[in-house]
Amino acid sequence: MTIATEEDILKIMSMGAGKNDWAIITLLLSSGLPSKFIEELTYEQLLDACDSYFKYDELKTIHNLVKKNPKNDGYIACFDLKMKSRPRMTCCSPESLQLTIEYLRYRKNLNIDSDKDYVFLNHHNEPMAGKDHISYIFRRAREKASNYLPNDESLDIKSEYVRNRFKDICKNHLRGSYRDEVLLLLNGSGTANNKRFYEHVKDDRYLLIDHYKTVVDYLTLGSTNNELNHTINNFTTNMRY
Repeated sequence: MTIATEEDILKIMSMGAGKNDWAIITLLLSSGLPSKFIEELTYEQLLDACDSYFKYDELKTIHNLVKKNPKNDGYIACFDLKMKSRPRMTCCSPESLQLTIEYLRYRKNLNIDSDKDYVFLNHHNEPMAGKDHISYIFRRAREKASNYLPNDESLDIKSEYVRNRFKDICKNHLRGSYRDEVLLLLNGSGTANNKRFYEHVKDDRYLLIDHYKTVVDYLTLGSTNNELNHTINNFTTNMRY
């Protein structure tokens, strides 16, 4: 299994072309979600993942979500992929959710009245679904890197290598009373016993979130890299898509 290093991921992000690239790459890293799911992620699914972020009397809409600041709040979103064959739930870091929200704030053609619209669009403001756009992001970054990086700093990285980093970090650093069961849920694998555990966790997501908190710092680029943290802060404050 090829695992992306943090340096590899930073290089890819430095070659990124816009807010959606940064949001997608950090979402791959911090959630381990399949590329296909990220490309087809809808407002409805994102709002479901952020359900507990809303006050009891607050409308759960994209319009209200983009007003929030998860990086400052430390909010961890929790996704339920609702797969019939293999139950799978995962979380994403406040850093990743912050970048996704910043992307949505400045995205063109943002239809806040439809829960069915896709979260991420390509650079032509078209849905990514069915177009394998995430592979294109990495391919474009590799091509750009070949022109700008020294020969001894080649960039051979794919989206699956970033997801493999998520798996490796969870395997080595995840802690908690239900560590093994949570690990199976995060990786989308397991047996009938894990399906029963899923039935329990989907109604009590804080159990999954509490376990995820033991690895979130390892999955947050800005937490261990002050220069990147400064770059992310400037990026989310000043850049426009």
